[in-house]
Order: sequence, then C-alpha cells, then structure tokens
Amino acid sequence: MPIVGMTDRGLSFPEIGQIRKGAKKDPVQNRPGSDLKWFRVEFDEREQGSADTFKSKYGPQPTKINIILPFNEIERCWDAWLEAYTAGRMVARSDGEKFTYLVDTKTGEIKVKGSLPFTPYNDGQIVGHDYQNKPVKCRPVGRLKVIIPELARAAYLTVMTTSVHDIANISAQLEAFKTLNGGRIAGIPLVLRRRPKMISTPGEKGQRVRREKWLLSIEADPEWVKRMLSETKRLALPGNGTALLPETPGPEWDEDIFESGVVEEDEEEFEPPSDPETVVEDEDRPAPQDANVEAPAVQASTNSKDTVYQAVVDAALSENVHAAKETLSHYCKTGYSSVEQAIAWMRLYRGWRDLGGDPKQAAEAANKGEEPK
Repeated sequence: MPIVGMTDRGLSFPEIGQIRKGAKKDPVQNRPGSDLKWFRVEFDEREQGSADTFKSKYGPQPTKINIILPFNEIERCWDAWLEAYTAGRMVARSDGEKFTYLVDTKTGEIKVKGSLPFTPYNDGQIVGHDYQNKPVKCRPVGRLKVIIPELARAAYLTVMTTSVHDIANISAQLEAFKTLNGGRIAGIPLVLRRRPKMISTPGEKGQRVRREKWLLSIEADPEWVKRMLSETKRLALPGNGTALLPETPGPEWDEDIFESGVVEEDEEEFEPPSDPETVVEDEDRPAPQDANVEAPAVQASTNSKDTVYQAVVDAALSENVHAAKETLSHYCKTGYSSVEQAIAWMRLYRGWRDLGGDPKQAAEAANKGEEPK
C-alpha cells in the first residue's frame, strides 16, 4: 500500500540546475541584475561534471540550448503562478482567481494551504509586508523542466521566467507541439532560444514606450518538423482522414512589436527559487484542519534525520528537504535530533531572516536562542 503524500506522487527526476534570463543581483549596489541576451545557466555545486560538459558544448554565453521535455503532461513540465516572497521564503501563491497558499507575514501563520479555506485573489493586491515594512505583491513566475540531451542524464534543469510574454508564449507553444504530435510532447527534439523583440508597453503620461527584451522561444528541430509535415500531408489524402497543423495562439514571433498593457519589471529583482513545490503541498490535496500543526502525527514516533527535515518543510519553514538539510547541517549548533528541536531552531532562524539578516547572522541569533525583535 502507498503512503499518501509520500509514495503516490508519480514519476520524478532530480533537479541539477537552473536556467535564468538575467544577471545576478549586485550585492554591493543592491540593484537587480540586467536583462541578458544569453542564458545564465547555474548547476548544483555537486554537478561539476555536468557543468563542464555543458560549457564545452555551449560555451559561457549560450543563446540556444537543445532540450527535450521529460513528461507528456504539460502541467508536469511547465507551470506558472502568481507568487510573492520575503527573504527568499514564499508567502503567497495564486492562480489569478484564488490563493492556493498564503502566510501572514507578521505572525508567520499559514492562512491558506492547498487552496483552503477559499480566499479570493484580487489583481495587484498587497499580500503582506517585508522586513522594511514595504508592501509585497504577487508576480508571475514560470518554471519549465527540461532535459539537456548532451548531458546524458536522467535529470532536469529548471528554466525560470517572470515575463508575462514568456509565460503566454511558452504555454501556447507547448499546446501546439502536443496537438501536432498526437498528444505527446515528451522526447520531441526542441531548441530553447533567446530572441530579441521590441515590446510596446505603457509609459509615462499615457504614452507607449518600446523596449527591447530578449524573450524565450521554444522551437522544434527542423528535421523533426519536416517528418511531421510529411506525415500530415499523407494523412490529409482522401481515405486517410484529416490532420491539420495547429494554429499557434498567442503572440506572433514574426511580428516586430508586442502590444501589451503590462509593464515588465527587471526580472532578477525578483528571483524566486526553482522548486518551491515542497512548501506548497499538492493543490488538489485538501489542507489539514489545523494548518499550524508543527509536524504530522506520524512523525511523533520517529526522529530520523529525513523525518526531521520533512517536518521542517511541512511547517513551512524551508523551501524543500534539501534546503532544510543544508540550513540545519551548516548553521544549527544546538542540535536537531528531534522534530521539536529542529522546528524551534528554524522558527528563530526564519524570523531573523525575515527581518533582513543574512544566513550567518540569523544562525548566530538562533543558536543563542534569541527571539526576533
């Protein structure tokens, strides 16, 4: 029998890196990184071999990357949400109509989990405040899981974007590929590209302003397209039924200008994590009656390290099990052999982080048992 929530999550692959569009944030000037014309690809520090292989194939500034998608279901490869963060911790997620996850930024209390209780979302609303008491709002975040064939790894990288134009275009392109390929998208040879486009956006005094942005585009390998077109023509002959190439909805890539009512901000000013899924439990799974329970009852009988890390995640104090392990093993000096110890320490640590402290400062305060002020 499966363990609900643990062994019934289906197929998965490990994430070994991220693909981003903007430069890193300048820590000295505290300014967002600029939009790049190439991809910034970062591998996990333990994946040096894959990083070297990638660099030898694509160089330091790739503008196109060969990819395949790991799953046939679009929603398993690609998702887009409205999300808000403070000090690297997600405090809100919405599908545009309702909140699926919401935290009170003052108390840390989880107000919505798994879409319950139903809480409507209003476009542009303030969902909380950061450590400087500045209002926090949700912004679009898109994540695409891709496998790079040259790495010869059953592992994926996550392509990150906070561009509304990217999100609309990727959604349309994936639907088109699925229609063209008889409902299957896994394994199609694709190319991820950066392409410059002038975007018309609202400016000051109601005037339109055109700005160049290097947007994402997913294109199929030309040889694969040729084979599919040949098959389409054959099936269109009398007696073989009909098969038409899908019309790709959304913005046309042959146009020079995208007309948009949305002003896009610097992407790297808002750099969400690549995989916050362990923070927000499956959206289709009902939330527990008491969202503030520190750890599931099943965990009370065991204090194995894996159980401790998972309890920290379940308490919404870390983005995922890997992050919980890294934080506790590197910074916690008071011991975390039990669920209670780990959660108590992480609550202090997260409190100091939310107040603007860096990891070392937050850890020092937590190790002393000092409450955030």
